[in-house]
Amino acid sequence: TSDQITRNLTLDDEKSALSRLRRELAGTLDELGKKNADFQAEVRATLSSMQARKEAEERGTVHGAVFEDQLGSWLGAEAQRYADLHEPTGATTGAVPRSKVGDHVVTLSAESAVPGARIVWEAKQDQGYTLKRALEEIDEARRNRTAQLGVFVFSRRIAPAGLSDFQRQGSDFVLVWDPEDRATDLVLKAAYSAARALAVREAAGEEAHEVAAEIDKAVRAIEKRIEHLGSIKTWAETKASPHPLAKDG
Repeated sequence: TSDQITRNLTLDDEKSALSRLRRELAGTLDELGKKNADFQAEVRATLSSMQARKEAEERGTVHGAVFEDQLGSWLGAEAQRYADLHEPTGATTGAVPRSKVGDHVVTLSAESAVPGARIVWEAKQDQGYTLKRALEEIDEARRNRTAQLGVFVFSRRIAPAGLSDFQRQGSDFVLVWDPEDRATDLVLKAAYSAARALAVREAAGEEAHEVAAEIDKAVRAIEKRIEHLGSIKTWAETKASPHPLAKDG
């Protein structure tokens, strides 16, 4: 009847169908609200956990191992171009008792000017390394891996402030590399080529003084070119960034 329909459509009667429907909807909304709040809390907790894990990896050995593997992948591909032999050695001891220093070794191919010459590479993502400590470690790496040349590669994330991307120290090179910036592969390529050239110079010795001098000259030219490119890159990045005193308008 019309009276019954009216009673079911009123909110004044708690027993009416409309009142019951409102309570059901309110209950459903409350439940959805609670589930949404629980979901958001779970998402925040998960994101927080992921961020903490990421930061821990960046600080610790896990991320260092990733950086070492990334350098190994690059070296493996580059060694193939020269028919050289690349070996990951970071998990094995070398000539120095109980020492695993020296993450990768490249052995020059039989077709090279110095077959069998060895170049050791050390990858470093750990915080707190200075240039002095890096040179000490690559010196040990050369002895540990019986290598003639050494290349120490700093991750861009932890490289000491003011360190140039490419520098030579006697029989060793110290580099700064960012595996996420392919443009910095140029630094690795330059070091690989220069180290192979220096291996020839080491073998030439006094018997070919002029050849050794020319190789030294070429390596210094590579270093100057890398420094020049680094200066251009820094200048370009500075020009591309908005001036801190610039105003909108």
